[in-house]
Amino acid sequence: MQSSKERANTVWKNNTNSRWWKDPGLRRNVAWVGILYLGIFAVGYDASLIAGLMAMPQWNIYFGNPSGSQLGNITASLYFPTLVLLPVISYLNDQFGRRVAIAVASSCIVFGAFIGCFAQNVAMMIAGRVIFPASASSMRFYTHVLEGKIASALFTPNYSIGSIVASWFTFGTITWQSEWSWRLPLLFQALGPTFLLFGVIFMPESPRWLISQGRDAQALAILAKYHANGDRTDELVANEMLEIKSHIKAEGEVSTSWGALVKTPGNRRRMVVVTTVAAGAILNGSTILNVYLAPALRLVGVVDPSQLAGINGGMSIFSWVVAIAGALSVDSLGRRPLWLISTSSMFLTFAAMTGVAAGFTKTGDPSYGIAFIVMIFLSQGCYMFAWNPLSYSYPAECLTFTIRAKALAWFAWVQAACLVFSLYVNPIALEILGWKYYGVYVAVLGVLLLLIWRLFVETRGATIEQISVIFDYHCLGRQRSIDTLADEPEII
Repeated sequence: MQSSKERANTVWKNNTNSRWWKDPGLRRNVAWVGILYLGIFAVGYDASLIAGLMAMPQWNIYFGNPSGSQLGNITASLYFPTLVLLPVISYLNDQFGRRVAIAVASSCIVFGAFIGCFAQNVAMMIAGRVIFPASASSMRFYTHVLEGKIASALFTPNYSIGSIVASWFTFGTITWQSEWSWRLPLLFQALGPTFLLFGVIFMPESPRWLISQGRDAQALAILAKYHANGDRTDELVANEMLEIKSHIKAEGEVSTSWGALVKTPGNRRRMVVVTTVAAGAILNGSTILNVYLAPALRLVGVVDPSQLAGINGGMSIFSWVVAIAGALSVDSLGRRPLWLISTSSMFLTFAAMTGVAAGFTKTGDPSYGIAFIVMIFLSQGCYMFAWNPLSYSYPAECLTFTIRAKALAWFAWVQAACLVFSLYVNPIALEILGWKYYGVYVAVLGVLLLLIWRLFVETRGATIEQISVIFDYHCLGRQRSIDTLADEPEII
């Protein structure tokens, strides 16, 4: 019997056309990915919507020009439910399947969008924002999971498109002299999930979930239909079934306690890396650049609503382009150089932002405002170049099979906690400290840079087993690292 490594290196015969658009099964596959993309689109849309609303005078006036802790409550409420719902999301997904979970999340998103759209006060706005992100967190998880089971990674969508649409939608309505200038963008959140809600009725279930429930025949039928045009004897389909079953078996046999995450020196180092990435992706200044762009720009004299919305829209497109460039550079430049280039560049641009903002406060010279905008774009570009493509993939590469599930659950929780903290504190700190608050991020980026230099290893071209030795060798010594590797399960 072939090992998992041998199977991974085997080219299997497959009853499909190499060009997906010429193959009926793959066309259906891609079509369902397009439907699932509506869920990811909604998450990306929501990520940029609140920044667009902050630039709108109509929204600000209607809600009494929220600032400080009130504005922090509106934005932080987006992610607070995630701290509580992460275990529920996993349970719903495993107990009832991906299709049911997506249907529930879609329904809640539509409900939250309607509450936000027709909000009469800040409390209703917060209620809608709480319901929407709680469901959006589920949606992002479920749709990614289901896409991964029925589609190739080549077709995994980029949720930045939703962010671009939101920023330019608010730009288009910012001149409307009515409440619908901000109500319509909020209502538009419901469009994608509404279509997804009806589409999920006919959507194939995850083959992996079906196999985990003992429904192998149904899983085989779905894989054959979408990956081999109905041929249940197809080699690729047979191998996919074998891989899924072996992974499920391995997961069932591995029982890891939370204490295992810090039991060995190598695992402690892994968890420091995981925690650094989770917290660093939020606390490195990204929330200032993305969510609180309008308040930050007002501090340097940029107050025109159309300019604020236009800068937000331009930032979303620029971010998307740089993120693609960063993703394409991961294998050519390597992970560690990308981390160092991105974080050191953010350190320099935030230091420059601090100086420029201080200059405007002292002189009121509009040229400082222009320079600040340039620095914001540069800093956002530096962030998207590495922190965007590597924040999720790099921690997974560094973890061994035995601790990966719990370590990634910890990663998600830390990131949600940092989002709640950062989104609540930022408007308060900006109101009290002004430009001096950017100096805090300079210090944080300096610490992150030291941690990356000291702890992050290069994983380019290495197998999970080789990466395991790299981590353990640093802490345990070569022979003990080899012994540790020998005890790890083969399936990764």
